[in-house]
Amino acid sequence: MSPSLLGSFTPVPRNLKGHRAKDCCFCGFFWPWRGLSNLSKPAPAKIVQEDEDAAPPDVKLHNIYKGQVRRFLEYGAIISLGGKAEGWIDPRELQESGEWIRAADHLKRKQSCFVRVIGVGEGLLRLSMRDVDQRTGKARRVATVQRELSTPRKSRIGTTRVRRNGSSHLADSLDEVFCSTCPLPYMRLWGSTRQDGDDKTARLLHAWTNTKFDDLFRDIQDRFETARQLSLAAFDNKDWMTATLASSKALWMLELAAGLFVAKVRYRRAVASEKLGHLMQSLEDAESVLRIKPDSEAMCAMRTRVVWASFGGIFPRHQSLPGSTPVVESIRAAMASG
Repeated sequence: MSPSLLGSFTPVPRNLKGHRAKDCCFCGFFWPWRGLSNLSKPAPAKIVQEDEDAAPPDVKLHNIYKGQVRRFLEYGAIISLGGKAEGWIDPRELQESGEWIRAADHLKRKQSCFVRVIGVGEGLLRLSMRDVDQRTGKARRVATVQRELSTPRKSRIGTTRVRRNGSSHLADSLDEVFCSTCPLPYMRLWGSTRQDGDDKTARLLHAWTNTKFDDLFRDIQDRFETARQLSLAAFDNKDWMTATLASSKALWMLELAAGLFVAKVRYRRAVASEKLGHLMQSLEDAESVLRIKPDSEAMCAMRTRVVWASFGGIFPRHQSLPGSTPVVESIRAAMASG
């Protein structure tokens, strides 16, 4: 029914002063049909962002923004940047040490925090709280670098970490690529695989008896073979996601197995070096073995003998030792056990 036909049945008072038909309870029933004439007008065009992986116009890469925790995920959390955009923060980006922790243990819902934008992918920003001062919101990267450079390399190895080789550095670089090109579910799978490797490292460093040591070695071998077979099958089926994850897990298993082999070889070299009188070499090898297997009685006894043979005349038995270098710690441990 056309608006003109409706108007023939509807008395519209046009000459009343101050009368508006759209406010009239009678005329207003038909009044919305006046807007039909505006349908032919072109609607204003919406600006569509062509690059889906590009950052929002108000957010720039590597800048620091104040955000608020919206919700927690199984791996990480979602943080809103003041309504400008949302980002995902990896559990390893929550603190300076880079260790894997639960986001719910470090943050609270609706908590304000300062984050740095370190990556963009699939419309979701990748955020980090490392090297960002949460009180001032400023970067403290320079102080962190200076602290790392001033710390001896051997003392950087914690109780739950082993020295990383090329395969781990490769995995770290793959992390950066995946987070900028892969969707969030894939990043969760990748994080689960990395956490599994860290768990095996922790088990390796806390193996207390020879039986557990050998059982762990066999377990690593079995896990490596399983991951290798899964990787080969995934490559044949062109399942690149599964192939990448399985290959990464196989690399971590190889790294752990290599650590065990190195410990056994260093054990033999420590014994041979002590027999030949190369005390510093035997002390270094003994310390390396004790990092992997801290309950080795033979290496503890060798460390005590070497320390007192080398430094017994320099440091009295009950003299306090300054500093915290690996050699000084070995001397202090030998003095405590002696």
